[in-house]
Amino acid sequence: MKAIFRREGNSLVPACQNAVKVLAQVGERNEALLDYKKGRSAANHRRFFAFINLAFSMQEQFDDDQVFRKYLEMCGGHYDEVISPKTGEKIFIAKTINWDELDDENLFNELFGRVVQAFIDRYGQGITKEQLDMVVEF
Repeated sequence: MKAIFRREGNSLVPACQNAVKVLAQVGERNEALLDYKKGRSAANHRRFFAFINLAFSMQEQFDDDQVFRKYLEMCGGHYDEVISPKTGEKIFIAKTINWDELDDENLFNELFGRVVQAFIDRYGQGITKEQLDMVVEF
């Protein structure tokens, strides 16, 4: 089970439901072996999805916000190229941004910047100055 904890002073405090379950399982034993892995910023992750929601509301090409998100991520260079064995043509496959696969905060921030720029490059001419200002705030 994976769990997220937040440090408060010298204590680890549950930051998700799984973390609450982990503490309940430790019970009165007072000791547990944890495998530590530094995670990305949850606040920055939420900020990214807030940007995607805002950007999605400013465009009319896509009906599905998840497809739109993948499109912007690929426009930001976050994809793999695969050569079709039958036709030899390039196929582009969006990479995941889940925490296990993209766990480096600096790489996530670079992608975030490229996604914002991709949106501005593609939709900047069709939005108002106020909308553009909202985008740039991210």
